[in-house]
Amino acid sequence: MGNAYSIKGEKYKTADLPELLTCVKGDEVLVFLKDQKVLLPRAIRINALRDSLKETLLAERQKANQMIEADKNNVDINISKRAERLNWFEKFCETQLENELTEQNNDGINKQYFLTLWTNLLKDIKKQGVSKESIEAFIEAHYDTTKELPNVKEFNQTLDHCFFDKEGNLDGLTINQFKETILYSSSVKELDMIAAKYDVKIPKNLKRDQVQEAIILELKKKGSYNEKEHQILDGFTTKQLEEFASANDLIASRYISKPQAIDYLLRNAHTTKDVFEAELSAPIEEKPQEVIEEKVEVTPEVVSVTTEDEALVTEPKWTTKTKQGSKALQALLFKVKKIRKPKKALVVDETTKPNEDAVPMDKLDLILRQLERTNDNLEALLRHHVPVRIKKVIFGLFVLSVGFAGFVVFTYFYRDVFLFRSIVNLLNRIPFLLNRGIMDFFYRLFEVLILRR
Repeated sequence: MGNAYSIKGEKYKTADLPELLTCVKGDEVLVFLKDQKVLLPRAIRINALRDSLKETLLAERQKANQMIEADKNNVDINISKRAERLNWFEKFCETQLENELTEQNNDGINKQYFLTLWTNLLKDIKKQGVSKESIEAFIEAHYDTTKELPNVKEFNQTLDHCFFDKEGNLDGLTINQFKETILYSSSVKELDMIAAKYDVKIPKNLKRDQVQEAIILELKKKGSYNEKEHQILDGFTTKQLEEFASANDLIASRYISKPQAIDYLLRNAHTTKDVFEAELSAPIEEKPQEVIEEKVEVTPEVVSVTTEDEALVTEPKWTTKTKQGSKALQALLFKVKKIRKPKKALVVDETTKPNEDAVPMDKLDLILRQLERTNDNLEALLRHHVPVRIKKVIFGLFVLSVGFAGFVVFTYFYRDVFLFRSIVNLLNRIPFLLNRGIMDFFYRLFEVLILRR
């Protein structure tokens, strides 16, 4: 294939073609790529976006960081947020770069973007087998020097489905890169934009089953998931699931957080969902622990064994039904924790007697059953508290009482107003205490208690 292209009777080198294509609209490019049955790696567009924005955004980042350094005690919050976002520029996903390009709204930057994009695009489609004649025909049909640059936002949105991610990538980033970059440099609104781009709708609130899924996801991340825990969670209400998550330092709530929203997107986007689940279900390799044998000689002397507890394990607690409990419940929990903690190598001291406070392992099941019964009793007690509906009724009556008291005081001083007089006369028809109308009764009560007449 030669380097010369014949466009409307004139010869052009390959390097000259991008200049001819910068004014072609997105829908025209879309038709051409579909006709050629071509899909493009997302890296082509990401590289074009980053190259065109690099000089401007790095200069802006440097200026923002200098302003922060110059006056650390009086930093404008908008400058601080902007600097924090731009510190992640090199790791931006495609949507973030597109938004920055739109925000800049600079013809020079846009022109550079189109030139770089077409340079990379032409190189790739030729590798994929698009013929020289097809490229020439496309340029001849749409080349027009009188056209202006297309709207960059509309152009990019039109071609969204022409670019593809590698398996396990989303918007040009790997799963781990995406999590970190979006968490620290993107807004929730921008995250929703990314989700919409990949036909995923992130819910604002989670249903009960989705809260359980979030808990299981967190347990898998910590390597603490097992089928027994799953069966226990199946019987919990939404509130109990949230309490379980809080007790075990897990990010899971009916109100979806930003990390949960990111995980939700990764679990439902078609290029990442299989890889995301595979990473969670992969077995965690445990480092072999050195086993130290104890050799204790039996002698008439009393031997004591002292132990030193290691740090708490990350395995989820067995307390799930209520966060607050009685002293008996707390004592049971302490026993369970004590049993489930791993022990370091035992140190034998032949001059003292054995530790008699250790709880035998065979009592674990009994303690757990006691714990469950105690939790059930506590939950039964909680059910005897005042229901929320009754509280709402009491609050409503309180508001009405305060409003009526204000009405009595106000109309007492303005009874001559026709509207108030009509309302008072109407209410006085209602019989009340001491053969008085209801308003006359409260007027007299107001005079005696407040006005002291």
